[in-house]
Amino acid sequence: MMRFRWTALVAGLVAGMWGCGLEFPPDAVGVNLTEVNRIRADTGLTPQERREQLRELGLSDSTINGLLRNERTGNQFGGTLRSAYDKVKVGTFTQLTPDEIQFYGDAARTAGGPNFTLTDPQAQAIANFVRVQGLNTSDDVAAFLADPNNVVPDDVPTGVMQQLFVDFDEDEVLDQIP
Repeated sequence: MMRFRWTALVAGLVAGMWGCGLEFPPDAVGVNLTEVNRIRADTGLTPQERREQLRELGLSDSTINGLLRNERTGNQFGGTLRSAYDKVKVGTFTQLTPDEIQFYGDAARTAGGPNFTLTDPQAQAIANFVRVQGLNTSDDVAAFLADPNNVVPDDVPTGVMQQLFVDFDEDEVLDQIP
């Protein structure tokens, strides 16, 4: 009886291990550092184009964030001024990436709007804040700010929510979108 149990246990382990191997498509080639570095060093690419090419190599967004950590508008899940504008226009602030928030802030400043140059931590704080509070539209932000019981976190720059997401007309950035 004991021999049967051992045989069954070994057979189960062997059968279990058989199906645990990595599976790759027949033509798959692993990512190599040479290709990654070529993309990272290509000054002819925008940060978003670098993200797209690295994603095509099969790298995750978090890995790409690390590889592009020195790219101010490419190291926090990417985006473009167009994608930022679209999310602001339709009222999906909670879907803005920190990179999109930086693009939008830069474009607003260029258009004569609020004078903010948002850092990576500040843009991340804004993204976290709108998500946690469920603020999707300028009306949502205005209502939140109007309630004296609500508090904007200290890591969100003073005035940025009012000036950038309530007072500023998002259509002012349209001429900057290619």
